Amino acid sequence: MTQHDLSFEHLQRQIDLSWACIWNHFYLPKTHLVYDQLTSLEKGHEYDCFPTPEEVRRSEPNVCGWGTGMDDSATGGGVMLSMICDRYAVAAGPEMHEAAREIFLGLKACAAIHGVRGFVARSICPADGKSVYLNTSRDQYTHFVHGFWKLYRSPLADAEMKKTIPEVVADIALSMEKHVTPENGYCAAMLDGRPAQAVCEMWGLDTLYPQEAARLPMIYAAAWRMTGDRHFRELCCKYLRPAAEHSCRLFPGPANAFALLQMACSLELLLETLPEEQECMDLCRKAMYAAAECARYNEVRATEIFNQQAGVIPAFTDWRKSERITCCGLSIPEQPAHKVQPERDMGQAALVQLMAPGYSFPESQKILLKQMIARSDFAYIPGNGPMYLQAAYWRLLRDLMF
Repeated sequence: MTQHDLSFEHLQRQIDLSWACIWNHFYLPKTHLVYDQLTSLEKGHEYDCFPTPEEVRRSEPNVCGWGTGMDDSATGGGVMLSMICDRYAVAAGPEMHEAAREIFLGLKACAAIHGVRGFVARSICPADGKSVYLNTSRDQYTHFVHGFWKLYRSPLADAEMKKTIPEVVADIALSMEKHVTPENGYCAAMLDGRPAQAVCEMWGLDTLYPQEAARLPMIYAAAWRMTGDRHFRELCCKYLRPAAEHSCRLFPGPANAFALLQMACSLELLLETLPEEQECMDLCRKAMYAAAECARYNEVRATEIFNQQAGVIPAFTDWRKSERITCCGLSIPEQPAHKVQPERDMGQAALVQLMAPGYSFPESQKILLKQMIARSDFAYIPGNGPMYLQAAYWRLLRDLMF
């Protein structure tokens, strides 16, 4: 068997390289956002094939911007903030203050640049720094609120953040209260106020998967704790118990790692905001433990795919030239070489396990995580999956310290 350097020194060098690659290639100072996928890793040409403002306004190739690289900047920003807070807890330094502020500004823009309070855009067009797609998703809201919650409670939060974050999260909660109704199919609204198409269903336990059930109450819980407005607590408690019970119905088998991580983020926030609701919190802990067990499959599968990769990973193709698939009724540019990004799936799965209260991160899984960090050539990975490996690494170190 090939031996790999799993020493702390080598892992730290790899993490530092991954950190530099995210900021040098995937982060755009113009928008303060981290983008998903690149068609080139040549400096200054990373965004050459991104949608133009006109294409965004025409909702090309779809209303979500799926497949373009503008898919998930709000999600990525939330993950980055969570990771930065964990890293600061392990190794406090002034550079983390600057990093937190840059990501904060990008997420703030996703909630404000379009002028619609309570709407979180998926991303912002690199070309003009202002155009956004009409549709968002519950995934964006989940990581956005979770990341803002962690920053708000961190020593990294300055006076502006302490003022702005509660205002933005309260706007999101009020928008959810207005739009997430039976008449709208329990969907959040698009930018133009219409009930969202696809992936914005926030409630309705007859159709939501268990890993999606706690997204709505977690938003209300965050708004309550940050504003002190008990109206948000009442809204949260309206959904809390059924959400916790439905979360416990998670099927004990393979599931998407990204959905398990979002489930963990939702439940973690509820645990931190509502400790007095003991029965519901016990259910949340039970559901997080079950999600951690499911995530074992994702780590093994990610390792298998990682080991099958040979040579340099190809860059993403220009979405305009890609074949199309149909998902959720939308036409989406396909990227066959990137259907699975093992670095992303490994990091997400490890985070699910590390976040679960009372769950002992198995030594075998820890080795798989370390091996992928040790072996990855971060300078040549065209997707932002290494961001999740970093997040898992710092969460692991934080837990070992505290």
